[in-house]
Amino acid sequence: MSVLAPYQGAGWLRAVAVAAVVAPLAACAAPPSGAPQTAAPAADSAELDEAARYFARNAGVASFYVTRCGGAGVGYRLGTSTEMNLRFFDTLVARGYAPEQINAAAARVRRADVTTATTAHLKERGVDATDDAAVCAAALAEIDARSPVGNMMRRV
Repeated sequence: MSVLAPYQGAGWLRAVAVAAVVAPLAACAAPPSGAPQTAAPAADSAELDEAARYFARNAGVASFYVTRCGGAGVGYRLGTSTEMNLRFFDTLVARGYAPEQINAAAARVRRADVTTATTAHLKERGVDATDDAAVCAAALAEIDARSPVGNMMRRV
């Protein structure tokens, strides 16, 4: 099956949600060796949950753009979505969160929220998700603007 096949018609949102939520979970499953195992205070769990949701929403939008516009020169800034996810994981570990806490926060991210965020992102920019030229122009504009989504991508 083609990588672009899930994005044909109305099924593209489901594929974006799967890519954006499942990939971070997979990346979080293998913490780097030597990572501190100290637990962050319970009061920080809300901050961790928000960070995981924010990352997943932006990663979902970036995944949509990269999948649709890879042939038009849009790729992941760090080379792959896995590298991007691992960098996010490492950042949270460096902030003092234990791998178990990060995994739990990632597991609480709802796929529906990622789907809704992707739809809203495109709508806010007046982008028709079925128009490849408009989608790729929006992706390049995100990169040029160095937006949170744009910082996850690069011109290749």
